[in-house]
Amino acid sequence: GGHIDLKQYGQIDSQGQNASRSVSIAEASQLMGHPIKPLPGTDPQNDRVSYASGSDIVFQLHTVPINTLLQRLGGKTTFPSTIDGRPFVFHVPPSVNLNNSNADQQHTSYNLQILKAPSLDVPAGVDIEQVRQALLDLPFLQGNARNSLLRTEDWKNTLFLPMGSGNTQNITLNGHEAVLNSGPGFGELMWLQDGYIYTLEAWTDSGQSGPPHSVPSTDNLISMAKEISG
Repeated sequence: GGHIDLKQYGQIDSQGQNASRSVSIAEASQLMGHPIKPLPGTDPQNDRVSYASGSDIVFQLHTVPINTLLQRLGGKTTFPSTIDGRPFVFHVPPSVNLNNSNADQQHTSYNLQILKAPSLDVPAGVDIEQVRQALLDLPFLQGNARNSLLRTEDWKNTLFLPMGSGNTQNITLNGHEAVLNSGPGFGELMWLQDGYIYTLEAWTDSGQSGPPHSVPSTDNLISMAKEISG
């Protein structure tokens, strides 16, 4: 854990390390409370995956100065005054990452991240979506915490996906709604299954042959995702 004193703006406390460690697939399934399957095409001898334990970030902010700061930085949202000085918690969930390098002839590497849907707990009567939007405008919220926060827009079932630049299309995987994003050198497919967010990424390393940054085969990405989600 850790404590950040934001002076006149308030304070942030983190509980838990969100530390990563290498575990077996069986251990990852136990830790996540959710069955984890190896990536298709992975050497069965290599059953190690990366597990991150998650953490809670507790915010206690003074809304007048922090809103002034957000507006100065060009932020589009402000924190509601009802949250002034009251703690609220952002839960960064545990996650598992599985990697499979150069799994096919096109020198494509694949990475699968599985995490529970992140959540934000605010005091009763506070507009949760306004708080989420304002948090995203904070300059000191970066990395995994910010990415997780981007994925909490839907509080029920639909998946909100923070996608990069590329061509985005909606598809269905074994009955699950999914979003496919692809562009030069990368492909990304995201879906929600049993309350867990799956993100399957592919990227090409053209090596000496072929054009640099060729687009990974979206057909391969989709067929791998169907195998994972089936």
